[in-house]
Amino acid sequence: MKNKVLIYEDRNSATAFEKSVIDTAEGCNSLIETFENFQDWKKITTLQDWLELVDNPKDYFDKILIASVNLSTGGRQADPSILASLVQIDRESYLNLTAGMPVSEGCKPCQKMKLKKGKSAITLSHYQQFENYLIFNSGFTINEETIATKLEGFKTFADTPARIEIVTFWTNLVKTLNQYHDRYHITDEDKRLIGKSLKLQLSQGTAGNFIINNQTLSYEIQNIKS
Repeated sequence: MKNKVLIYEDRNSATAFEKSVIDTAEGCNSLIETFENFQDWKKITTLQDWLELVDNPKDYFDKILIASVNLSTGGRQADPSILASLVQIDRESYLNLTAGMPVSEGCKPCQKMKLKKGKSAITLSHYQQFENYLIFNSGFTINEETIATKLEGFKTFADTPARIEIVTFWTNLVKTLNQYHDRYHITDEDKRLIGKSLKLQLSQGTAGNFIINNQTLSYEIQNIKS
């Protein structure tokens, strides 16, 4: 027998994880696209830029707006909403868009983007859940290497002599039961009873050959520490 045998893979959880990473990357890129389409002064080119943006899209937008508009205020803080109006920046639509609220039909930057109505911008906490699986380079792509490592965690292997011995035991058990059926015949009703009592499955659901319940076997494997 091989030194490492795959027993069970939680494909539903693995698929859900991969989808979450993809959705997160799309959410990050969507926020960057939104920010860059509503003003011409700043591009998100560093991870620090991104962290400031995702932490508070409104405050970061206003910070760039105030820093970029050359307007003497006598040392007083300018009102971002008035400032945006003076330079024809649609700040209101930006704020509504990042908050998942409706925007006006006349929103010109919105016409450049594929908007998901009612969906607010990604949050910092959401991003941080999946940041290890993303690569930033003036935008986000998938980190295939870290994802592959994570996906291995959804698999259960028999990778020690004690665990492989358990696999051998269950393999021999179903082999013996199927050989017995071939020689003496076991009714489908008795198969179901035997399968239930021995924690096995049938290849056709309620009929067919005895097969190992890989999910149950994975629990047995995980309980063996050596």
